[in-house]
Amino acid sequence: MMDFYTSTERNVLMAILRGTKECWNLVEMLPSTEYFVNTKHRMIHQAILDVAQTGKLPNWDATRDQCRRNGTLNEIGETYMSALLFDFTTDQVQDQAMILQERTAKRELRNYAEGIIARCGKDSASGFDEIAAADEELQKLFSTMMQKGSSGLKDQVAEVAGFVQQRFEAYQRGDGQTVTTGLPTGLHTLDRMTGGLQRSRLIIIGGATSMGKTSFAISMLYHALRLGKRGIFISLEMPAREVLLRLASIHTGIDLQRLSSGAVSPSEKESVDRELQRIGDEWPLTIDDRPRLSLMEVRAQARSMKRRKGLDVLMIDYIGLMQLPKAERHDLAIGAITSGLKGLAKELDIPVVALCQLSRNTRHDKRPLLQDLRDSGSQEQDADDVILVYRPEYYEILTAEINGKAYPTEGLAEVIVAKQRNGPTGGFPATFVKAQSMFCNHIVRDDAPKYLPAKGEQPF
Repeated sequence: MMDFYTSTERNVLMAILRGTKECWNLVEMLPSTEYFVNTKHRMIHQAILDVAQTGKLPNWDATRDQCRRNGTLNEIGETYMSALLFDFTTDQVQDQAMILQERTAKRELRNYAEGIIARCGKDSASGFDEIAAADEELQKLFSTMMQKGSSGLKDQVAEVAGFVQQRFEAYQRGDGQTVTTGLPTGLHTLDRMTGGLQRSRLIIIGGATSMGKTSFAISMLYHALRLGKRGIFISLEMPAREVLLRLASIHTGIDLQRLSSGAVSPSEKESVDRELQRIGDEWPLTIDDRPRLSLMEVRAQARSMKRRKGLDVLMIDYIGLMQLPKAERHDLAIGAITSGLKGLAKELDIPVVALCQLSRNTRHDKRPLLQDLRDSGSQEQDADDVILVYRPEYYEILTAEINGKAYPTEGLAEVIVAKQRNGPTGGFPATFVKAQSMFCNHIVRDDAPKYLPAKGEQPF
């Protein structure tokens, strides 16, 4: 008497060979021979896949002929194949195909676990590296078994139609104005140009030394957190304490320098304590300030948070301080990181914001260009959007021209969309508030650099 799984394999093959209405769906559900354990069944299913690859219906006659071409018909036995046409016993073939999927998943998971146990007995790598590698392998296994990304054209077209409808409705609600369809940055002009930080995109924020790349990212992060979005901030340049101090300074309006030195009044101290408590209790933020994190570690952490709590944005400060993979040249190592981050953005369907140091340029106004990206070939290619931050005041320039208009440079920042996959490029003025080390919408007033948000007023 045949066992349960052998019978299940036979029933699935019967449904395919009889050319039932479920035939093509079953072929898509079982796209390789690994779902079958019986040797004859594997040979038959390989012939089925070969026929299906040509676009022909893999019925009994076509599959038998393919087995003959494959040289497996004698080993299978034509009598055995003929029996499959007449032993069809159930209509629940899709459920049975799912049983084969689940069995294969368990078998692969067992092999995965045995591999981890075997590696843990060796001293060739650290425990943390093994955990990151194990998570990487588990994600690959999950993606493979779930056949991620294998939807047909009709499903993809339906998804795009829904996406366009969603954008259309949002546009109509905005009374004809451009609306933010991604994660709002808080900078109105940037949101109009890009629609916000879009999911599945790698966004690179570039700037020369002291231009405020970190402040720019933290300003966007603050706005996302205020909207209840979940984020991870990988801080490779400064400790988590300094990131939190900057967020607290923006949130309370208290001068960052005074806050850092403790030169605050008792009432300000009470306000800071209260707001820090709220931040710790209510803000869905993870700050990781471990040095020289690898792409594998960043990927593992993001995947874990996405699974457990959800994740809306990942920010990395900055690419050059990550642990570089082994490569023949530095630019190839950076390219491997940006390519990996781009893949992570698509996999988790979130915006990934990565900061990048720009090369020094010799132009008289020091205004950055896309070509100033260090190892620009790979970063420019992998990035969906590139945003450059420029503060002419730092170079003691008194006036700067943006889009044909002259601006005094005190507190002035130019935000330059140097590349955008699906939208316009160009620069626009913003304000850098030194007191809170933050960026906000351009403020036309004499005391712009000293601007503090009024009570109840958002800084963006």
